[in-house]
Amino acid sequence: MSQTRQVWKCFKPGGRFDTFFVHTTSNGATDVQPADGVTIDLIRTTATRFKTADGIGAGSTHEQIRKSFPDATPVDGTPTILDDAKRGIAFEFSNAPTDQSACIAVMVHTPGQGNLATQQEVAELLENGASAP
Repeated sequence: MSQTRQVWKCFKPGGRFDTFFVHTTSNGATDVQPADGVTIDLIRTTATRFKTADGIGAGSTHEQIRKSFPDATPVDGTPTILDDAKRGIAFEFSNAPTDQSACIAVMVHTPGQGNLATQQEVAELLENGASAP
């Protein structure tokens, strides 16, 4: 299947940076029109400026996320990610979250699909070049 993974870095004071990750799939490979186009099936960001309509984003606490997304559940094998698969949004934490744990990344994906990217996967892409087939 023809797909791309791309990561952009936005540098912040103190040598830190935010990431913006996009995963695309070729429409021709998935029988979607137009056949020569691509479908974005995952966006992941660590930037705090991007928020849901409820004001949830990276930096929001586990407790805040659970109030706005009560159907978000831990992903099998990845207890640091809560996914509301039906609504197409997932939240990553540094460790298995407690109420006051802060979200480190928000992922928007195709509802009903669990194509997610972890902090570790994004870091590996950055080490090996920000775009990989």
